[in-house]
Amino acid sequence: AITSISLSPDGALIAASWDDTIFTVWRLKDGLSVQVLGEQGHTDTVWIIAFSPDSGSIVSGSADSTAIVWDVATGHAVSRLEGHTADIMAVAFDPFGTLVATGSADFSVKVWDAANGTLVHDLAGHISDIISVAFSPNGNRLASCADSDVILWDPRNGTRVTSLQGHKSAIWCMAWAADGDRLVTGSEDNSSRIWNAEDGEELVILQEHTNSVWSVAFSPDGKEVASASYDATVVTCDSYTGEERHVFSDTNMSSVVETVAYSTRGDLIASGSADGHVRVWDARSGEFVVEYQGHEEKVKNVQFTPDDKDVVSYSEDGTIRVWSVLDALRLVPSVGVMSEVEVS
Repeated sequence: AITSISLSPDGALIAASWDDTIFTVWRLKDGLSVQVLGEQGHTDTVWIIAFSPDSGSIVSGSADSTAIVWDVATGHAVSRLEGHTADIMAVAFDPFGTLVATGSADFSVKVWDAANGTLVHDLAGHISDIISVAFSPNGNRLASCADSDVILWDPRNGTRVTSLQGHKSAIWCMAWAADGDRLVTGSEDNSSRIWNAEDGEELVILQEHTNSVWSVAFSPDGKEVASASYDATVVTCDSYTGEERHVFSDTNMSSVVETVAYSTRGDLIASGSADGHVRVWDARSGEFVVEYQGHEEKVKNVQFTPDDKDVVSYSEDGTIRVWSVLDALRLVPSVGVMSEVEVS
């Protein structure tokens, strides 16, 4: 099974890790494997991978309690991040590519120098496994999520800024606004909440769903938030007022929506569901655009390529698929077209 995928910020490459100590990098345009990383590296399963902002490096986090920064071009390890005492479940580069954050089942978050592997900050405060870490796009904050607790840190000096108080049960997902001033979280308590990154103040509560929120995303302009839920809907709301904009669901959409993403331009929304289908909607009108069928099990992640020409999805069926949005838009509405790239 696939444990993680990462699309390079320049849109040229996609990397995927499996239940294995190695992971693979492919060229997106033709599906050609360009690099296999991890040999002489990890000694246990790679759980999570992430590209650097310049697309030149990848950090991998493993069950062997280490993370490694790799040079994509050469395949060599640049630095080894050693210090956790349990599986590393979350990794992220800062927006400048100089720092790496890791989150572990040892309940700690650590910040490292990406180039030499030196530990910069050891951040303690969580009382359960860290499931995700994410730097704000402006680099001013690092958010770490564990169970029903999100902590905001200042990555420059390692101080704890605040803990986000409000959700009643587990937080499953979080996403930054492009300017880095706000964070949205989605929870098992059926709500999404938008927070001020400066001080952790709760700005907006979104309670449009009747079941757990699995995935959240800000629109590129920050004016909207999309949320995907166990209740089989995707909802968009005004991120400042909380006012509902659209509810995306169709007659066939009876299954849990696992993941949601905005296009780079912000005009489209993609969702991936437990029925294996990927659906694209017009973010402004709320109209259904296209449905892609091909995955045989639940879709775990969808994202648009930076040029918005394709949607990349990966599934529990062990495949990554690249779907042509351009072809689909010419045929609207339709069943979508898959380009020739399929990796498994």
